[in-house]
Amino acid sequence: MTIKSEVPQRKLKVKVLGAGVQGLSAAIMLLDAGHQVAIYAKSSPNNLDDPLYTSPKAGANWQSSADPTDLRLQGWDEITLRRFFEILKSPKLAEEAGVIPMKGQGFMPEKPKDWVADWFGGRGVTPGYHEIEAAKLPVGCKFGVEYETVTVNTGKYLPWLMKTFLGMGGTFFQLSKPLAKLSELYHDDEGVDVVINCSGYGAKFLEDVKDDQVIPARGQIVIVKPVRKVARTASKVGARLGDPNAGEITYVIPRDNGEVILGGTYQLGNTNPNPDAQTAKEIMGRCLVLCPELLDPVTGGAPPPIVRHVVGFRPTRKGGVRMEAEVQLTKLGRPLLVVHNYGHGGYGFQSSWGCADHVASVVRSWTGQESLELRSVFSKL
Repeated sequence: MTIKSEVPQRKLKVKVLGAGVQGLSAAIMLLDAGHQVAIYAKSSPNNLDDPLYTSPKAGANWQSSADPTDLRLQGWDEITLRRFFEILKSPKLAEEAGVIPMKGQGFMPEKPKDWVADWFGGRGVTPGYHEIEAAKLPVGCKFGVEYETVTVNTGKYLPWLMKTFLGMGGTFFQLSKPLAKLSELYHDDEGVDVVINCSGYGAKFLEDVKDDQVIPARGQIVIVKPVRKVARTASKVGARLGDPNAGEITYVIPRDNGEVILGGTYQLGNTNPNPDAQTAKEIMGRCLVLCPELLDPVTGGAPPPIVRHVVGFRPTRKGGVRMEAEVQLTKLGRPLLVVHNYGHGGYGFQSSWGCADHVASVVRSWTGQESLELRSVFSKL
């Protein structure tokens, strides 16, 4: 993707709080716009096993959960998918980033009477979108669609984002503990121009943000490594595809290393960090019905070996993502821009580049550079 680029008249000093997929993506786009950018975070790709680091625990496939009327989220998701497709154009880049092409399949117990194609199928965002014929539907499903999409290996993608950020001249500061206040990034720094708040679930605990609308949604998954290659994602919900509030959710997400994510749960307000054995058993059972190729044909249909169990907490927010700008003051009264970008729930990866573009556009407005067009990060890697 080659896009005309201009350099801002003034290089801004930008601080980003958070090194999840949202914080890293926004930081990269702001670097690409010519700004001086530093990330501050306690949890980061330097420690993917950090229990409080949400992004590594994501299934990380692209299947938009945007409501048919939510044009904002649709736009973010569409931009992100196009960026993922662009990564795929370079086999070397895709390998390093852990992004692979994949057929996506979504199933329902019944076809809704008022069914219309998902927005991404109806607008041609996902190539090959079509209804699946009845003979190919799994047990317990009477309706399904298929389309072209991607899956992302978070264990490779997040370090790749960090490497890209640092390689472009960004600076990373590892925090020993979470910030008590967002203003710690700017109150005593008269040189800072912009602060981006990508703190995720942490926005609930920052004293000067204290967003009580942020609620963790516990997700438990089982990671397996089947004998046979699984060449599709598969999900089953009770209502529209990708709706996390549709009741029981079941999903199968292959990765580039042969591992497959089996999920899952969506438990609002549940903060238990420990995997539940019975839940894991139920997840495995549902996924084997949805995706029989997980079974080992040599041993007569044995389930795939389990690599590990994972629990993570989606940073959901009542009312949706907070994408909002405000002006704050330093200790000496100097104005600066604060952009909040958090509360993405289970769609942080699939909206990441779209949200990063949105953040960058807000910063351009702050500098009076509304006409600035970002160049493609990927064309230079």
